[in-house]
Amino acid sequence: NFKNTKYWREPSLQYLKNGRYCNYHHTSKEYKEYWLLERRKCQQGLIVDGVFIPGSFYFFLNFTPIFNKLESRETFADLFDGQYHLALYIDLCVLEDKDAAGTKCRQRGISLYLMSYITREVWFGKKTTCKIVGSEEEYILLEWAIMEGYRDWLNSNTGWYRPFSPNESLNWEQKVEVKEGTLTKKIFHKGNKTKVKGGTTKKNVAKAVGGSAKIIYATEAGIYPNLKKVQGYVKDNLKMGGVKTGIFIAFGAVGEMRDAADLQDFCFNPNAYNIKSVKDVFSDTMDDIAFFYPDFWNYTYKDETTGEVIKCYDEDGNSDIELAKKFLLIEEAKARQAGESDFKLYKSQHPSTLQDAFDQREDNPFPTHLLKEQEFQLLNKKQIIIRLKPDPKGTGKLIHEFCDHVPISKLNPNPNEDNSGAIVVKEFPIDNPPFGLYYAGVDPIYNKD
Repeated sequence: NFKNTKYWREPSLQYLKNGRYCNYHHTSKEYKEYWLLERRKCQQGLIVDGVFIPGSFYFFLNFTPIFNKLESRETFADLFDGQYHLALYIDLCVLEDKDAAGTKCRQRGISLYLMSYITREVWFGKKTTCKIVGSEEEYILLEWAIMEGYRDWLNSNTGWYRPFSPNESLNWEQKVEVKEGTLTKKIFHKGNKTKVKGGTTKKNVAKAVGGSAKIIYATEAGIYPNLKKVQGYVKDNLKMGGVKTGIFIAFGAVGEMRDAADLQDFCFNPNAYNIKSVKDVFSDTMDDIAFFYPDFWNYTYKDETTGEVIKCYDEDGNSDIELAKKFLLIEEAKARQAGESDFKLYKSQHPSTLQDAFDQREDNPFPTHLLKEQEFQLLNKKQIIIRLKPDPKGTGKLIHEFCDHVPISKLNPNPNEDNSGAIVVKEFPIDNPPFGLYYAGVDPIYNKD
């Protein structure tokens, strides 16, 4: 229910109208005050009609224009309420000492926003380091190209000129060499000394490690097979002792399932990986999940008969979800004509729920949609550790009580130690099950002296 969002975008609307951000001369006091105030808004955010606009989102809407594919020109991004949710989510991650992760449909400008988020740190940070990592260098280069466009725009059109040295692909540092004095000829560097680097972890997962960092962004997380290992390696880079001082961000649409397994774990079990969770309102389970951007947020449709482009969101960025779902049903009907496996691939790229994004796509004789639903439920449930003991009444039945014992995981337990273990229950069996529903097995361990 956003309204009056034109006040969120006053600088960009001013630029579109007059071809410049402000009318003051660049040497005037008013010019300097204007850019100091805009910098403050980009860093701290602002409040309009009781709604807080994160500084990163304000910076994205006003100072990092994008190429609009619908209009075939460079312009400022439309305001999407979905992107606002993402901006607020990442701000909350920072406040709560959490990492950020999630998945999405395609073509909603998430990469554009995240690169703007990093660019803002490069422009206004102080001696911090940002890293962009990926499973393949080509993915990083695509993101880097976005940031290069932002750099050129900011240096050409704002009062925040930033030179870089080095200024090469995948390696920037915000500083410039300065020489002073006619006799001593002192040489030093001026700038905020913020660095941004890019590198692939394909051959060496530890590539992302080295020195402290403020932001580490894992791009194309949906096709990042060793994503969890990367997060594990960089944890200490984002801390000072036991205090978290940086954020790990992992987002991406889902690719091949074998490469998306780590992101799936992040999305369905975020609390186990120190990732901020939100409630799953998309499937009505209200389970804890990572961030999710469904296809019906800020959807755009083209009428095949009239050629009209219909935006399923208003001028203030509010998604018209019912209208979007109406058009999505038309698109889904077309996708089904190609066959079930092709339809599942289509749904993974245009998901309405988190389950859609990670659904099994290969041909299988089993009811995979039911099995996947059960798997998703299990992923969202915490494991319960219990122990069993005979019924004291001598009935021969087993009852359980909850305990803090740790399950035995060593192959050869020490017989001289207390080996009291526990059973890990992922789901309790139903009462009076029909014959053949459950199977039991025992894996005995025999200790030799």
